[in-house]
Amino acid sequence: MTALDLPFRSAAQRGPRSVTSRSGDVLSLVLVLALAYCAAGAIDEVGWAEGTGFLIWDALLAVLLAYVLALSPLPGWMAAPIAVVLGLELILITVGGLWPPLAYVRLDLAQIGGWWEALRWGQWQGLGPPAPETLAYVERQLAGMFYRVWVWFWRAYFGQQNADRQVWLLLVSVGLYSVTLFASWQVFRQWRASLGMAVLGAALSINSFLASQRPTWA
Repeated sequence: MTALDLPFRSAAQRGPRSVTSRSGDVLSLVLVLALAYCAAGAIDEVGWAEGTGFLIWDALLAVLLAYVLALSPLPGWMAAPIAVVLGLELILITVGGLWPPLAYVRLDLAQIGGWWEALRWGQWQGLGPPAPETLAYVERQLAGMFYRVWVWFWRAYFGQQNADRQVWLLLVSVGLYSVTLFASWQVFRQWRASLGMAVLGAALSINSFLASQRPTWA
């Protein structure tokens, strides 16, 4: 195979790029970050719900995470679930309010020594999880969030008004993160810059159309 044949090899044949192998990686990263910032900034400018400023960090994190994982030696079937799980955890912690209060954390840290000693000496009877207060708080918040999401979709299905803006912000955050992650993955791992740009551009265009927004961000 000659050097002239290299640009025409498929993405699967070329495999993941390394950071040092191509000087255009940094420039591509900056351009994709700018595009993701424009899409998130356009949504934040409309103000569909309170707290949409988080979407900018949400989109930028998706780009950076996709960039790192795409250039890593991890196969796609492993890297993609890692990016999805990490992003959803951040969204649930930030938007869903899963971050426990410091009082619960301090209480669990104060009791961790006794829990470890009981585990060490085999006193299994009645031994619960190492952080009961924190885990109980997270469990309550998750149950409440899932219930509110279910009610939101139920009201939307029957055409009723929804006043829960936190659920709306949660859904928009998950949607924007997924779109940005997919677009960035197409650019940095699959070498499909046109597809990545089209996906993020479509998200920006749909938001501007629904909000009758001037094409400043575009």
